[in-house]
Amino acid sequence: LTFDGMLRVVEILKTLDGNVSKPILEDLREQDPELFEQVDSQLLVFEDFVNLDNRDIQTVLKHVSSEDLVKALKGASQDLRDLFFKNMSSRAADIMREDMEVMGPLRVSDVEAAQRTILEVARKLDDEGAITMGQQEDLVY
Repeated sequence: LTFDGMLRVVEILKTLDGNVSKPILEDLREQDPELFEQVDSQLLVFEDFVNLDNRDIQTVLKHVSSEDLVKALKGASQDLRDLFFKNMSSRAADIMREDMEVMGPLRVSDVEAAQRTILEVARKLDDEGAITMGQQEDLVY
């Protein structure tokens, strides 16, 4: 499967309901673990947090370490940083900004590892129903 083809598969999987995509992913994990890892790593990326609402961001914040968050946000877009900061107390946000400044440069691999750790926490919270990652369902009010 070419990289473009894999990205197409990922885009299709993102549009499917979890009840449909999860069995497909489980089957892929059994049939081709290497391809599953490639697809899975693209299904949910750190920048996808911009699609979460404030309540979900606050839930994630309660379950991740400050150390991982500082490293992860160091490599994130300003919009994503701002989203996390606005869901913290102003004091906690100020401390985190300061920690990011004094930390200096980080290896890309360290940033990516911290982001993967936070994504794993978010996936677990999503599986438990504590947050909603991915496609938001249409709501009727």
